[in-house]
Amino acid sequence: MDSRRNSVAEKSLTSSKKSAHYLAAMRPRQWTKNLVVFAAPLFAFSINVQSILGSLLAFVLFCCASSGFYLINDIADVESDCQHLVKCKGPIAAGLVSTRVASGMALVLLGSALIFGWLRSPQLGAAISAYAVLQIAYNLRPKRMVILDVGAIATGFVLRAYAGAAATGIVLSSWFLICTAMLALFLGIEKRKAELRLA
Repeated sequence: MDSRRNSVAEKSLTSSKKSAHYLAAMRPRQWTKNLVVFAAPLFAFSINVQSILGSLLAFVLFCCASSGFYLINDIADVESDCQHLVKCKGPIAAGLVSTRVASGMALVLLGSALIFGWLRSPQLGAAISAYAVLQIAYNLRPKRMVILDVGAIATGFVLRAYAGAAATGIVLSSWFLICTAMLALFLGIEKRKAELRLA
């Protein structure tokens, strides 16, 4: 009986560790960026049950989409990450999550985000689709070019803000989009400056 209990305990511990590795590969710390979807109802002073639920849906869908692309990036950069002092500790680079499993996770996350986004509203679906296209283009070239890199980051934040409005039926003003873009540009530039200082 004791051996069976120990075996069950070891299996449950192993499964919990695997779940932790899968979650870490999705980079949940980066999900805070998606809180921008709440900006539209907040600044429109439209705080009610419907707007909160719509914003929550947009937040979850963007978390799924962004995590899907984080997984794809880690799969594509696994060889270079293995030689990096910090990135080598990542779940995929360290071999804790296989590239096959990571590919399946990315497919499910991205597919779910796109399907549920279009089912919610064409505008939300279009925002998530545009974000997906932006991420694909970003990883092909702009992330290696300074100005385009920051511009792509700012565009991502604008799309998040637009998605929050699309999910709640709020009409955004041009000033709101301009202010969001300017703030995102500022944060992107400061982030790159901090990385250069550390380098």
